[in-house]
Amino acid sequence: MLSNTSSRPLKQTIKMNINAKAPSTSTSSLRLSKLKSFDVHNIDGLDTHTLDECLQHLTSLERLTIRDWKEVDLEGMQWEPLKNLSRLEIVSIPKLVSLPIGLQHLTNLQGLYLCHLPNLTSLPDEMRCLTNLQILGIEGLPQLEERCRKDIGTDWQKIAHIPNIRLCQQTAASLKRRPGDHVLAEQLEEPSKLVLLKPRRRLIRQHGTIRASSAAG
Repeated sequence: MLSNTSSRPLKQTIKMNINAKAPSTSTSSLRLSKLKSFDVHNIDGLDTHTLDECLQHLTSLERLTIRDWKEVDLEGMQWEPLKNLSRLEIVSIPKLVSLPIGLQHLTNLQGLYLCHLPNLTSLPDEMRCLTNLQILGIEGLPQLEERCRKDIGTDWQKIAHIPNIRLCQQTAASLKRRPGDHVLAEQLEEPSKLVLLKPRRRLIRQHGTIRASSAAG
């Protein structure tokens, strides 16, 4: 579990995984390729290159949460190895100015949640490539929310194919929550084309900063 720490443990884990490919290495070595869920939060000194290097080994990953990083902008990352990813949350990344074009390769993605990204003001045309996307959640991005308004928003045609779109209107009460707290990570119970929500208590665990589970065997 990595949270509020330096990037050294993550770099060491990557090195262990690379070495584990050598025949002489013990089979007890950690295999990142078995990881199913990765929730990484506020890692000191972690840059986009190191994160990208790590993700190249997570070929079985199904859930990914990236949040509270000042040094990461996700630019130039290679997303092709994450072909099994079905859920992606990006929260409180101030340097993020646009979603990576490489996200178009996440053909199995079903849930995308974007929260508190102050410099993200539009969606890329590649959103149309995410044909399996079932839920798009946006919170704390007022300019982007306006662009995603049904029929009238500038970005609406890029996301019109998504069955459930959740725009969470930010109020004064929501500003009292910590930046990493958001309400979009819950599943929609009733299918609808567009849902506008006022922020309320988040339903996920308060301190779930990193989750990692591996497949049996």
